[in-house]
Amino acid sequence: MSVNKVLFPTAALATALGATAFPAAVAAQGADNPLTLSFDGAVGTGNHANAYGEAKLGSGFNEFDGDVAFVGSVGLSRAINDNWDWKVSVSKLGYADNSIGGSDNLNSGFYTSGSDRTEAAVSFGRKLDIGPAKARLGLGLAYANANASTEKGVSAFINDNGYFKSDFATEFQGIGPQVSLDLQSAPVAANGKLSVIGGVEVSLLAGQYQHSKGFEAYNGNDAPYQYDSATSTHGDMMTAGIKIGLQYDANENTVFRAGVRHDVTRMDHANLTDPVTVGSVSVQDDRTSFFVGMDVGF
Repeated sequence: MSVNKVLFPTAALATALGATAFPAAVAAQGADNPLTLSFDGAVGTGNHANAYGEAKLGSGFNEFDGDVAFVGSVGLSRAINDNWDWKVSVSKLGYADNSIGGSDNLNSGFYTSGSDRTEAAVSFGRKLDIGPAKARLGLGLAYANANASTEKGVSAFINDNGYFKSDFATEFQGIGPQVSLDLQSAPVAANGKLSVIGGVEVSLLAGQYQHSKGFEAYNGNDAPYQYDSATSTHGDMMTAGIKIGLQYDANENTVFRAGVRHDVTRMDHANLTDPVTVGSVSVQDDRTSFFVGMDVGF
């Protein structure tokens, strides 16, 4: 999905919602409330592949190494007045394909898992002072397009190189509420530029799942046998994250931050309920990552 296709309609939605909810405040925006452009990136490890395997095959499945995940996001925000602001953001999460496999004198097999997700969100935030600390309580809407897939197969070195392979794929598109709380401590360094930051964020999205399965087999003599099956269902997807780190205010327009975060996702994945019917199984996976970011005001 193109970032531009998501970002610009979402920014328009933020302006429209802002004009509806806070018409006088939006009209009062001016040079004293500059736009802030945010960039964030993260790299970490997760257990998506093993969580999917365990949900399908039973507890104790732990054949994959940890998944390697990459996240990139861009955001745009602006103060409405001293107490309120709006924010739009687009992010992309991608997992590197995770594979296991092996061979002996008779057979060779493989099992591969992968996942990715694109998200867009718009929110309005209320600024709060908690003693010497600062906070932002945000409430808005989030959209996500998420994909997950697995593929496995076995090839035989005898019987004229017979083989079988199958793949499962899931796509979800949904929209729903998002709640966030961001915290910033009082300065912890003598120059007043370094502070501790933290936050939590939860989204619950309702939408449509598309589950599909493909299968192909060849016994070395007859023509290959293959079939495809798919089903579409309504469902939901939940994401939640918590973070902690440090923030350095280089000047009034530039901020740098870094820290660690932990995220949890619950999503339905394709599952075979009988030899040809595709159903679903709920999978909850975790991800821990190191993030860096910066804000630039203009």
